[in-house]
Amino acid sequence: MCGIAGSTRAEDKILEAMKERLVHRGPDSNGVWREGNMGFAHTRLAVIDLGPGGAQPMTSDCGRYVLAYNGEIYNYSQLRAELEAKGDRFRSSSDTEVLLNLLRRYGMKGVQRLVGMFAFAFWDGGTGELSLCRDRLGVKPLVYAPLDNGQLAFASEINALKAHPGIDLSMDNAALSEFLACLYVPAPRTIYRGIKKLPPGHILQWRKGKTHLKKYWSPSFNGERSLSLDDAVDEVLPILRDAVTARMVADVPVGCFLSGGIDSSVIAALMAEEARARGAPPIHTFTMTFDEAAYDERAQARSVAGHIGSVHTELPASPRLADLLEDYVSGFGEPFGNPTALLIHDLSRKAREHVTVALVGDGGDETFAGYPRYKGGLLAQSYRRLPGWLRRGVIEPVSRLIPESAKGRHAGRRAREFLK
Repeated sequence: MCGIAGSTRAEDKILEAMKERLVHRGPDSNGVWREGNMGFAHTRLAVIDLGPGGAQPMTSDCGRYVLAYNGEIYNYSQLRAELEAKGDRFRSSSDTEVLLNLLRRYGMKGVQRLVGMFAFAFWDGGTGELSLCRDRLGVKPLVYAPLDNGQLAFASEINALKAHPGIDLSMDNAALSEFLACLYVPAPRTIYRGIKKLPPGHILQWRKGKTHLKKYWSPSFNGERSLSLDDAVDEVLPILRDAVTARMVADVPVGCFLSGGIDSSVIAALMAEEARARGAPPIHTFTMTFDEAAYDERAQARSVAGHIGSVHTELPASPRLADLLEDYVSGFGEPFGNPTALLIHDLSRKAREHVTVALVGDGGDETFAGYPRYKGGLLAQSYRRLPGWLRRGVIEPVSRLIPESAKGRHAGRRAREFLK
């Protein structure tokens, strides 16, 4: 990952302060660009083109356009070939320069052609327009803050944006309410009244003190198709294989977090398949282990690793995870109520000693309805057909007697919450 920040009311000391708070996101190099009141800061984790050719902020040959970008464009090779066919010339092999040239040629319409995860700021010095953009699913973070007199500041993280003066840091009570309901603060709010998240699939454009927010993508749920399981597998597997293969493109070591569950096991297996097809060494997989049997999945992960032939590493969870809370809280910059993020932070920190990039199985349960709550949604339709006297007079009172498990088992709690 990288870190980006900037302001339309930039000063060198402000950009440096914001940049310093993003060094952990980009330890390999950093840079600052400023022209008049407009300025960008960038910290880089080099993944593609490790040399200075991919350094940022990146300026076009003509000097009109400037880009600060965090992410990876998976179809950058195809886009580069198309741009070269139109006469563009490149100084590096980085995806950053491909993105810069794409935006130079097509403007923000070029975003529709991107396949990847990204958050970027693009400055057009000719029109005086600043564009902020976030990928379709919001994998990469981007927050911004309106300033006095129509000015604007932005950053990858809330903590970096807080280094900019003139931002309202009072608590947003509506955001607090949303956190208590959801255990996180949904976009566009943050816990601070003066800081907003750029929603996924959106572009924010600023020019002469005026901002315009527009959506460039949203998922389509039409329910018009009905596939058998075998047909769904035949259709999804090639798409998933292509997605995994694209994410293995890097000039640094790439591994996989492996829990032994379905999602991470499928990704690890496809990575191993691609590595064998390339004639590359076996992939590296990593599993976090626990002393508590209810949380430990090392046996399942070992079985998968042995089956796919990965170089497998077991990383014990730190005995005092609470010692990592300061980094954890600083990274989110606001309340976040899912404790598994602390475990991922610990696993990532330890796996970084072996690889620079790791693929994970996050998002599989949401995409393919793997969580028990989705089954609960279907069961609820049948449950509501029961007579009211039976639900409210018998089942719900009895459900309150279900005790909380002290061994990490959640079935009782889920049943109790479902039957409320």
